[in-house]
Amino acid sequence: MYRTIQTMVAKGLVFVLLSVSLCGCVHVWPFSDGELKVEEESVSAIPKKAKCSKEVPYVKADSEDMMGPAALAMVLRYYGYEVSLEDIAKEIKQDENEKIMLSDLARYAKKRGFKTIPCCGTIMAIKDSIANDIPVIVMVKDTLLPVFGKERFLVIYGYDDEKEALYAHGEKPSMKISESSFLREWKAKNFLFLIITPE
Repeated sequence: MYRTIQTMVAKGLVFVLLSVSLCGCVHVWPFSDGELKVEEESVSAIPKKAKCSKEVPYVKADSEDMMGPAALAMVLRYYGYEVSLEDIAKEIKQDENEKIMLSDLARYAKKRGFKTIPCCGTIMAIKDSIANDIPVIVMVKDTLLPVFGKERFLVIYGYDDEKEALYAHGEKPSMKISESSFLREWKAKNFLFLIITPE
């Protein structure tokens, strides 16, 4: 099953990398796999709605600070890599008071042979990824309370342009999120997202 998903991802990854590059993805994080060198080509239109063809398994976080490890566990399990929430948290969360960032999730995945593509981009880049069966991890912040707003991780696995909605796992499974509220909360985290694929 892992090999099938690997083949599926390989076919869509070139398209996603091109789309992400053209949609303004900035590769500035020190843990990235290197600068993308993609020649400019036209990107074909993506479908009006899409979901990852294989179900993204939901992993419940025991607490707010475990949402990052839970998001990573969901994506790794999607690719057939079985890992427990506890194993991820044990390695990533060395200090109890330290926040978990997307860079921590990327490092963990990279150590296990996955390709990590950290980006700063647009909602179109996320949709391109999903249309190619690649779920995306994002970090958002509640903007109703700017100073005290809680940060959380989402695994986006689907979208519907007609309903202007995204589908994601987070503190709850299979959440439907309006694009407007997502963009507001995502902007507070500088439009960062993480793509993880088998190498």
